[in-house]
Amino acid sequence: MAMKAVLRAHEANIAMHRPVNPLTDEQVDRVLTAVAQRYSMTPAELTNGCRYDHAVKARRVAALILSQRGLSTVRIGKALGRDHSTIVNVLQKARVNPQDTQTAQELMTQLASGGG
Repeated sequence: MAMKAVLRAHEANIAMHRPVNPLTDEQVDRVLTAVAQRYSMTPAELTNGCRYDHAVKARRVAALILSQRGLSTVRIGKALGRDHSTIVNVLQKARVNPQDTQTAQELMTQLASGGG
């Protein structure tokens, strides 16, 4: 029961900072493609059940970018083939990892400038 309250609070906090125009499915696909390319994998490999370190890191970065672009944990989970509670955990880990944060910022800059 307490976990549900934490998730609701987390979703409410994200909703306050969510952009007015959330990403379209096409934009989500562009993000996933850019992250997959950065980690030398395909978008399908990014969303499958692989637990290799590079795939886990790539999913953390993708989740972080999508979260920063205003997607809910439910929608991120759907895009990555994961449960929203898994995404909450992934985001917690990504936010304290400076390398993930830096990679996410670099990819967001690349996507904003039309690359990727």
